[in-house]
Amino acid sequence: MTSPDNAEQWRPVSEFPEAYVVSSLGRIRAKGPVPRLVSQRLDARTGRLRVSLSFLDSYTDTVKTVQRFVDLLVAETFLPGAKRGELLHYRDGDKRNVAASNLYWAAKQRSYKPAELTKLTSSPATAPAQPQGQTLAAKFIAAFEEDNDDPDLPLKPDGTRYKEDELYDPDWRSKI
Repeated sequence: MTSPDNAEQWRPVSEFPEAYVVSSLGRIRAKGPVPRLVSQRLDARTGRLRVSLSFLDSYTDTVKTVQRFVDLLVAETFLPGAKRGELLHYRDGDKRNVAASNLYWAAKQRSYKPAELTKLTSSPATAPAQPQGQTLAAKFIAAFEEDNDDPDLPLKPDGTRYKEDELYDPDWRSKI
């Protein structure tokens, strides 16, 4: 038996209140004589769930379809009050867990470490296989974190920094 705190709640989608409702667990349902769940697809580019919502355009009397991210529909409905500049974040780091209890608005997080190194991948099953040894991202981070005189020097392909004398050769004209 579910407790009242975990019970699924349904509210109208603010953009289409007459046609769709969204649940606190991240499900979208089309209203109508026979209510149906709207299928969700994983967006390959962002790793987020998205839905296609159709509506009747009263100006042209045609049916139009728009794509919306499920996490934003849930957040806009159940977590109002996002301030300017705040972004949507996931408590467990899984972009497919779009339940309202997993979402929160916060300032943009600044992190120099990619998701694979901070354990924020979408899930172990869908995470790309990592090559053996240190990844290129880890090499870049190690080069960033080591004590360098000049962090503005560019990185070599192996992740280490060029030295000042490697970038400028005073005898370059004689080598042409």
